[in-house]
Amino acid sequence: YHTALWSATSDRLYISVYQRLNEVSMAPKSENWEICSEIITEVADYKNTTAQNEVYLSAEILGKNLSIRNAQTGDYFYPLGMLGKKKMSDYFKDQKLSSEAKKSQLLLCVENEVAWVVNRRIDKRFAVKEGDKSMLRVRLIQTL
Repeated sequence: YHTALWSATSDRLYISVYQRLNEVSMAPKSENWEICSEIITEVADYKNTTAQNEVYLSAEILGKNLSIRNAQTGDYFYPLGMLGKKKMSDYFKDQKLSSEAKKSQLLLCVENEVAWVVNRRIDKRFAVKEGDKSMLRVRLIQTL
């Protein structure tokens, strides 16, 4: 609920009411991120990497269009370690994300298919497979 001076939002069990002084969006805009990628041929122990905003994907995606965006209605992916496909809305609900977190969650897409829910889970279709000789390291860098 919004008026000229007040705004109220509900999120699961909480209701937040605050005075609106300025329109400020807390959600990170997808335009403020740059994708940097490089081919890695030393397939050592990449699974132990815990770097933020960094993921290793199959080199099979080379030459395909990579993009960053927020979730859209109808988005789905095939979460690594789970069976079948999952709608993004269901995944967010399972993860108990707040409505603000859902709005601001970034997705790395390959040809408009979700490849990575940034810093959360990879789509198994784009994951590095056993026996791969090379992989693609993708880093997201926030621009100002």
